[in-house]
Amino acid sequence: MVLQSKRIGRFFMIGVYDYTVIATYLSLLLGLGGLYSAAQNEPLDAMLCLMLAGLLDAFDGRIARTKKDRTEQEKRFGIQIDSLNDLVCFGVLPAAIGWSMDCDRLWFLATMSFFALCALIRLAYFNVTEEERQDRTSENRAYYLGVPVTASAVLAPLFYLLSLRFALNCAVVYALGLFLLGVLYITPLHVKKPQLRGVAFRVRAWRICCFAPCIDALALPSLSSGPSERFSFGRPLSFYFPD
Repeated sequence: MVLQSKRIGRFFMIGVYDYTVIATYLSLLLGLGGLYSAAQNEPLDAMLCLMLAGLLDAFDGRIARTKKDRTEQEKRFGIQIDSLNDLVCFGVLPAAIGWSMDCDRLWFLATMSFFALCALIRLAYFNVTEEERQDRTSENRAYYLGVPVTASAVLAPLFYLLSLRFALNCAVVYALGLFLLGVLYITPLHVKKPQLRGVAFRVRAWRICCFAPCIDALALPSLSSGPSERFSFGRPLSFYFPD
């Protein structure tokens, strides 16, 4: 099957360019912004991009499913771009954030590479099994095999903030966290996927509640030019970033 080219103005372009893929495309741009920030040794800005990309990922599938007349080609295209985007945003970007922490020890660099490799393997396996599943049935997936890679959008910033909060070695805590998360990516655990709308809504609300204080805590120090006395969820910034 060949995906039909789309006419945009006077030009023909391959791919899909409707509202069903906007969230995924925007998520990739955030991931690239995070990679740029990591390359500039700005891990806080990169963390912010990571979390915002995760927030978009929480809704891209639901947005795509609102279009009832999607062809099989468009569905398969969506699977591919979603996984490619996930590799950049939730596999490579967390590793790049680690590399920006100025830790040049071999074990640390190897751990970041191991995490990205596990994300690649997890996503490739998902693509194969998802296409096979869709050939067999039109029902929604009941569970994931292995922890979804998008978990890094919440857990990677959490590892970073916890190390700052408790004055721990940031590089060690971050590396251990990503190592364990990488192992969970390729471990055949059955992770149940919420099916009911109410449950799915509560899961998304939980993710947003986790994102909100992290985004607030990470964004203010990196975007402001001086000390800020603004409170985040009733706590001063010194709660998240102790001296």
